[in-house]
Amino acid sequence: MGLLRTITSYLTEKVDKNVSPNDTNRLITNSIVAITSVLFYLLFGIIGVLNENYLLALILGLAAAISLLAYYFLFDASKIDLFSNVILTISAVVFLYCFATGGAFGTGFLWIFPFPIIAIAIKGLDKGTRFSAFFLVAIIITCV
Repeated sequence: MGLLRTITSYLTEKVDKNVSPNDTNRLITNSIVAITSVLFYLLFGIIGVLNENYLLALILGLAAAISLLAYYFLFDASKIDLFSNVILTISAVVFLYCFATGGAFGTGFLWIFPFPIIAIAIKGLDKGTRFSAFFLVAIIITCV
């Protein structure tokens, strides 16, 4: 519990003190998702390079860079909706690409399962469900 407390206290200190507790929680959730996605994109990008799948590695590297830039430049309560939309859009594009191509291990279908959880965690139940429904439509279009 100490590591999680340290991470949340670090992220909470970055937030302006005049921000409401709801916006603070949203910023912390978005930040944790952004940092975690950067780590996963880099990890699977390295695996893609080792498997000589350079296009996948390039796409995951770009997604990691964009997510990291979004974290640094959009970590502000006034830009919280833009921040969450950028993170969700990047995740949707990467997950769809990995679904269509098979990802690093040929198990690309596994990439689609975390998206609804991420969308609901970032945008809330109502908007997250809508994002997940749009993602489902994109999956259906990709399969056809």
